[in-house]
Amino acid sequence: ELVYRINGDLKEMDVFRLAPALTGIGEMIQAAHQALGVEHEVGVNVKPFGRGSFVVEIALFVKDNLPIIGVSAVAAATAMTRTTDVLQALGLIRSKYESLVSAIKKLRGKPESVERVGPNEYRYRASAGDVTVSGDVHQLIQNQIIKAAAVYVFAKPNEQAGAAGIETFVRRHEIETKVEISSNDGKAFESFSLVELPSSIAVEEHTSEPTTYFLKPKRVSVEGEADNWSFRYGTNQTMRVDSVRD
Repeated sequence: ELVYRINGDLKEMDVFRLAPALTGIGEMIQAAHQALGVEHEVGVNVKPFGRGSFVVEIALFVKDNLPIIGVSAVAAATAMTRTTDVLQALGLIRSKYESLVSAIKKLRGKPESVERVGPNEYRYRASAGDVTVSGDVHQLIQNQIIKAAAVYVFAKPNEQAGAAGIETFVRRHEIETKVEISSNDGKAFESFSLVELPSSIAVEEHTSEPTTYFLKPKRVSVEGEADNWSFRYGTNQTMRVDSVRD
């Protein structure tokens, strides 16, 4: 059970900050599992809020999409270990290695260049400094779904009047797993969601005929902004649209 806690003197919370944060953390966790090639799917449920608090308990569970999981406790335990690894790579729980969260905090959200420096190592540089991450964390930083969700999970709730930062940790293991994102850190994640990420691979441009997609709305702007739209297509795939012109 992952705990997502918004600290501060909060008597109420703007639903337009809280709801996208909960949706975003679910999208982030599921997208990270897909990006890192985890064999199982993970479900994300929200438990009832405690009265008078903004402590959100998020129950993660292995979806029974692998036959062996239904009969093998070892396989289920292995699956949840993989999910723990994903949460550590994201930085939603503490890790002894660099995570997406720790990297973005050090870069202040604006990576300017990235280069491969080893078989499974990438160095990101920014005016605020540089940081070396694993190949898994590099994939998460480059993932457009995670990039788009970061502003809603780590930045927008920190803009609430009275908010004093966000904490995430595993329930009953707060001391050893807690990660803190301060209000100042929130600004780094807003920058991260807006900046054009550098690539470690040279871009090759190709021209092709137009392709038609039949889309189902997933995230839309009800206030008319052109960005942060996303749609579902095919078998539960997500397409993020950078700009809607009409």
